[in-house]
Amino acid sequence: MASPLKTKQILEGARQEFLSQGFAGATVDRIAANAGVSKATIYSHFQGKEGLFKAIVEQLAQQRFQVFEVPKEQSADPRKFLRNLSLHFLEEKSEDQEFRAFQRMLIGESERFPYISKTFIEAFIQPALQWLTTYLSENPLVVVKDPEAVARVFFGALVHFALVQELLNGKELLPLERDRLVDSLIDLIIPPGTEA
Repeated sequence: MASPLKTKQILEGARQEFLSQGFAGATVDRIAANAGVSKATIYSHFQGKEGLFKAIVEQLAQQRFQVFEVPKEQSADPRKFLRNLSLHFLEEKSEDQEFRAFQRMLIGESERFPYISKTFIEAFIQPALQWLTTYLSENPLVVVKDPEAVARVFFGALVHFALVQELLNGKELLPLERDRLVDSLIDLIIPPGTEA
């Protein structure tokens, strides 16, 4: 197995290659050259381009899901907790140019390469929805009939907002403040005045 530093170099080189060339245009030859390793090393550790892409998506997911690792006492007040979580999610989406470029590449190439969108859903969307469903199910101050459906609506509204406002540059045509969206979403599932 490659050293942690070499693995990091390979993944960084692969991420830059995917962002600049897209999934279709990325080559293992250029990734190997940029990382200073042989093509054989990449194939032995990642089994090629798809394995590299999967490793990058898993790395990104691990970095971004740190926001869910919160002590139980900090998540007891669902209104405050969901508000902070949502604003953090939206702020990250608006400020992280590289991740936005990655999402554009993913959307643009997912029809030709369904594998890459499946990898993204498995690493990002499924865990986020499962986590939110569990949170809504287990918090005694949240009373919803179908926590899974509510989690999808809640998460879907945030993703839609980020997609339209940031990826599609819709801020001028469909202006809406983040706070207004988040507060309205929370009001839909937790009555105002419900606090821990």
